[in-house]
Amino acid sequence: MGDRVDTAEDDRMICPHCQRDLKRKERSDYRCYYCRRQFALEPKEGDIVMHDVRVRKLADKLSDGGRLRYTLPQLWYAAARGRLRDPVDTAGVIGCTVVGLSVFVQLPIAVISSFDWGLILSAVLIMVGVWIVTYLVLKFALVPWCKRNGKVPMPEELEKFRSRVRRWEVVYREPPPRMADETNLVVPEIAEPRVAIVVPDRAVLACLAASGVPGEHEAALVGSLAHVPPGVPVIVLHDASPQGIRLACEARAAFGARTVTPGLRPNAVMGQEKAIKLRERRPTGAEMRSLRDLRPGLTEDELTWLGNGWYTPLASVPPAKLLAALTRAITRATSGPGAETATAERVGFLTWPGA
Repeated sequence: MGDRVDTAEDDRMICPHCQRDLKRKERSDYRCYYCRRQFALEPKEGDIVMHDVRVRKLADKLSDGGRLRYTLPQLWYAAARGRLRDPVDTAGVIGCTVVGLSVFVQLPIAVISSFDWGLILSAVLIMVGVWIVTYLVLKFALVPWCKRNGKVPMPEELEKFRSRVRRWEVVYREPPPRMADETNLVVPEIAEPRVAIVVPDRAVLACLAASGVPGEHEAALVGSLAHVPPGVPVIVLHDASPQGIRLACEARAAFGARTVTPGLRPNAVMGQEKAIKLRERRPTGAEMRSLRDLRPGLTEDELTWLGNGWYTPLASVPPAKLLAALTRAITRATSGPGAETATAERVGFLTWPGA
């Protein structure tokens, strides 16, 4: 059966047990009308459409067919992909509101006028004038402003999403398939690591730990530069954000040639339709000047993108893509400095997946 509920306006879902196509009235109290078995998620409850069949499909993709582990924030980003609000939508809502109000105000005038054609013509002209002014304001002022400044948050807060997914454990007595708990993070300690991996994002750190990266690569997984063990190559995974770029620069300044930074570059996500691109606030002028002073090697387009407030979280990258980039980085970092490593340090290798 296909994943039928992919949009908030769809009122149907597939029963995860009997595969029947259920209308809203056929699935009250989280129970299928036909097979009478419970399901975990009601797609109409949250701002991110989720149901049991979709969770299983996303879990299979995130775990790469059961090979890897993932965390709830990674599921959150995967579920929201393609569903982020366009900042220009705000301008559209304002425009529709103004036009609607103009009709609401002027229409009674025409009715009350007892078909006084002069008053009716005046009301129509006023409405047309309001619409023309609204169109011009939207096109030349409000839409450009929204493109530069409009917020693009996640459609649903993480904790609300988490509370919904908790019902999965209530119904099925276990978490969604292959999901690791990032709130109860346990990172295996490696006595003599041959490489250090710095991951400030707790969700990604838990994903790597649960997927066996420390043991497989004899790697010390740490959350900050302060905990890097001495004398080993250092790999930094970071967001496409001013904070992420700053972390990569600080790592290169602190550890020199033994540093490899295969994190997200802005140019890896700027033009990618499927990338999670968020905007909460624009960096201040002082923050952008300090970023330029670090000389991170960003292009002007990348600096403009960051300066406009955009960022992409590392946890939004699918685990398989992340692990592939990390494995390449470890190979380069442990093979000694050279032209290939220098190139990796300059541009990184983590790009957004094409599918």
